[in-house]
Amino acid sequence: AETESDRGTMWWSLILLVLSLSAVLLAAAVLRRRPMKPPPPVSPEPTTLGGGGGPKRTTLWEIGEDGFLPRRPPVARPAGPELAVLSELCVELPFRIAERRVADLIKENAARLERAAAAIRRTFAEDDLECSHASYAYLVCGLGAETRTVPRCVASGFVECSRKLGRKPMLDYADCVLYNWEMIDPHAGFTPSNLRLLRRFTGLIDEEWFFKSHLIVESAAAGVVAGVRLGAEAIERSDWHGLAANLATIEECFGRVARDALPVMFERNESMGQLCDYSIFFNALRPLMAGGDFVFQGQYDDVAQHLPGPSGAMSTLLPALDAFFGVENSSRKLDDLLRTFSKSMPRPHREFLRSLRERGASARAAAVAHPEVLADRFDRCVDLILDFRWKHLHMVKKYLVEKLGRGVVGTGGTDALDYLHQHIADTEATRLRVPPVRSWDGPSLSGRFSFFTNNKKTASEEQQEERSSRVWNVETAGFCPASVAPPAEDDVLTKLTRSVPAFTPSAFRRLCDAVAWDDITLADAEAALETQRAQLAFVSAAYARRETGDASLPPALSALLEDASKRVDRAKKLSFTDVVTYNAHGTLLGRFLAVPEEEKLYRRLHRASLATPALVAAILDAEAAAAARDAEALCASLDRVRAAIRNLSERDDDDDDDSRKAIMRRLRHFLVPAGAADSDLAAFLYCGADASALLVTLWRFLGVPKAASPASPLQFARDSLATGRASPPQHRRFALERHPDKIRAAVQAAAKTLPVHELARLDAAYNGCLDHLHAFCLERARLVCSYLPDFAERFMLKDFQPDSKAIHHARLNLVFDRRRSHKPADRPRTLHLSGHAQAAPPPPPLQPTRPKARHCPLLAPPPPEDAAASSSAGTSSSGSSSAAGASRRRRVAEPTPAQ
Repeated sequence: AETESDRGTMWWSLILLVLSLSAVLLAAAVLRRRPMKPPPPVSPEPTTLGGGGGPKRTTLWEIGEDGFLPRRPPVARPAGPELAVLSELCVELPFRIAERRVADLIKENAARLERAAAAIRRTFAEDDLECSHASYAYLVCGLGAETRTVPRCVASGFVECSRKLGRKPMLDYADCVLYNWEMIDPHAGFTPSNLRLLRRFTGLIDEEWFFKSHLIVESAAAGVVAGVRLGAEAIERSDWHGLAANLATIEECFGRVARDALPVMFERNESMGQLCDYSIFFNALRPLMAGGDFVFQGQYDDVAQHLPGPSGAMSTLLPALDAFFGVENSSRKLDDLLRTFSKSMPRPHREFLRSLRERGASARAAAVAHPEVLADRFDRCVDLILDFRWKHLHMVKKYLVEKLGRGVVGTGGTDALDYLHQHIADTEATRLRVPPVRSWDGPSLSGRFSFFTNNKKTASEEQQEERSSRVWNVETAGFCPASVAPPAEDDVLTKLTRSVPAFTPSAFRRLCDAVAWDDITLADAEAALETQRAQLAFVSAAYARRETGDASLPPALSALLEDASKRVDRAKKLSFTDVVTYNAHGTLLGRFLAVPEEEKLYRRLHRASLATPALVAAILDAEAAAAARDAEALCASLDRVRAAIRNLSERDDDDDDDSRKAIMRRLRHFLVPAGAADSDLAAFLYCGADASALLVTLWRFLGVPKAASPASPLQFARDSLATGRASPPQHRRFALERHPDKIRAAVQAAAKTLPVHELARLDAAYNGCLDHLHAFCLERARLVCSYLPDFAERFMLKDFQPDSKAIHHARLNLVFDRRRSHKPADRPRTLHLSGHAQAAPPPPPLQPTRPKARHCPLLAPPPPEDAAASSSAGTSSSGSSSAAGASRRRRVAEPTPAQ
């Protein structure tokens, strides 16, 4: 009985095991047949292209609820370690473009790029290929400013990546717009303030705004794309009421695109002005996006390939609307051009456009067949397309035509005006009735950007300066650094400084927050420490910038900047010394915008410092001659000072004032503290604010009195040289050691004993120094007016005029004063008339009339160098003729309004 019971239990166990296995197999079969859920939008499973063993149909660019935007957010860097070099090079690309050293960047990373090209051949993940294609495209466009030959290490990977994606090896609309963004807050809206570009050519908000404006249009047009897709299906079903409903959807959504989204390009900002400035777009951004003939080494038999740059015509939105509404191109050339541009679209977009074009009927044909249901809505939709194209034409005129005139070529290499006018004419011909009157209005944005708070130290905290400085030796290098230590290539500070233009402020702050600042060690060598100090100042300025006010620096970064500032005995802030004096004395160490106009400004301001070694030597010689009471040596030294000052004011007007104004709007929140007025920025440009010793030295050496206006910002900046501690201590000491009355008193003392002809030379030498100082200050005033045109009138009248008057009143009139102080002899002269000696009456006292003082006109050029000499050398008469001659000489020495 027990044996039979055991056997029964065993059989039941086997039966239960079989049933359990059957249930597991059945469940597995059901799960395999159940459709998979779509991947989450934030961290999707990458799809693959044909050849990788995965599904052969791409899903990244499938047209869905987001219109022509990708179904998943773009990835910032490829997944494979071999492909990481592409994203890393794009971070450094803006800095290298500004230096015109992109070819060197590629050469330095040739081995890593070769490994990336090999990895591209094994890569089929669509997200990695799209990210790699965009990175390659940015590298090639940056290289295009230097050479049109693409090195083999870049060409092989780029061409292979393009072949897999079915696009051309060139920057296209998908690279710079559709797949070039990330959301700052993934849970917030798709708005300009919540978007940032993944790759950039420059650090300009103009570039950011230009591409983000296109993104806003594509996002706002998602409902239009859905309406076109459903409308095409309704036409196939002959569902005319359904088509009418889809036309209503298109009208509503595209109306928002034309009315609200497109004018975003013209947005203005209180601090920045035009967010996408016409001049900056034309001069800084457009050349980098231009296509052309490129030779890809090892590809296409080394034959140059003509490739267009990115163009709005590569967007599928307008071509899809044209195909759906039956807009026919009357120009065969235009039609061929559009089909060429379509080859740069993602594959699913091309397929969608081809399906619309190959359908037998369009919305226009349906509206003609059923006008009572469709005609009105059809015409209203066409009117909106016309409205969009007229506004786009206006944009092209502002950004291109007004700069080049007719015949201007767009970024895609087309004749912009002919292309757009032909489109407008073809669209108007599609209408069924007379178009209504169009109107255009748009929204406005506002914001504010500022710099981090100025953290000054008091004079009591100033440390003892070291006179043995090897970097700031004034006697040998003037007000230039004697040497600039090159930054370490693999150093964290160097990488951060060079990446400033590549990131938006919020992204750069996140990058800095991840840095281990405590691990950074300051150098002991003076030159290397100065380089680190300048880099820290640039990084801190970029970190602090934000719209809502200055951000507080991370405690470790703040402590590191403070330690470096104490070691070099300067204030803890970004100053003229960091931006110009040390930064522009060779290859720029730091940039904020990475555009040529920024470097031109720094070089233009630094050019005066290059003449200071000769100026300092002449000043020291003049003071030595004054101490030795050697009038001849003093005159010769003053002539050398005059020549050195003349060399300070070489002009350079190689760019237009519109470009300067726009660049300064982008730079000002870096260069001056938060809340600073235009007068503070003007002082930075005019005299280096409180960080340049040049004008302070000349003011004190020549004995120029302080500006009469007590509220003069320029005089305040000169007075702040010692307390601001923004300049090197050696510069401060040299400037403040110049006694304001030493040279002037020596010249006046020599005037009592010198013969008149030598006195005239000394008079001309001293006044010549003042004349050329005025010329230099006037040149700086013109520079201020060109960068701050809205502030120019007030600056010239309120700020510069007191300086001009002070220089004018410092002039001496040595020869005139000598003759005025001349007294006749006590013994009367004897006249012999008719043989009788008679005592002649004493001559009347010499009482010349001093002409009215005239201050130097604001925009008048200085008098010629030999004016004072020629006015003094030819005088030898006495009496009233001497008075008249002195009066004439006085008038020659003073510039008149006519001059």
